[in-house]
Amino acid sequence: GEIKITSSFDTMNHVAVDEKENVEIVEVRKMDSILKKKEPTLIKIDVEGFETKVLEGMNETLNMNSLKAIIIELNGSGKRYGFQEELIHEKLVNYGFTPYQYSPYCRKLNTLNMYGDKNTIYVRDEAFTRSRLEVARKFRIFDELI
Repeated sequence: GEIKITSSFDTMNHVAVDEKENVEIVEVRKMDSILKKKEPTLIKIDVEGFETKVLEGMNETLNMNSLKAIIIELNGSGKRYGFQEELIHEKLVNYGFTPYQYSPYCRKLNTLNMYGDKNTIYVRDEAFTRSRLEVARKFRIFDELI
């Protein structure tokens, strides 16, 4: 189908609910149809509160053995659309994911009981994810090698 997206809020653009000006119409497709015949390891979902609808279109993807982790931002912006982020958390847990906070400077995953207010990484295969963190190439941020 199609959906209206705001176009004047820079990094805070979002699905338009009441806005009639400064919107663009974009095509939408279910993640399951986009990822057919692909095997993602990690998916990042950052859609300014519309995460519930994204997850509704990716039930097959959530069942893929290849999918080890999902990074998702649950910061209350789903309220704009009447979505409850607790339900997103429950859905991901029901698919076998556990919420973690990631500390990039020490490359550590810390288990959470609930999602955070920023990006939360939901991990299904902790051993695989920790292994990848250990062998990943280091890079510099502000002259610090991490």
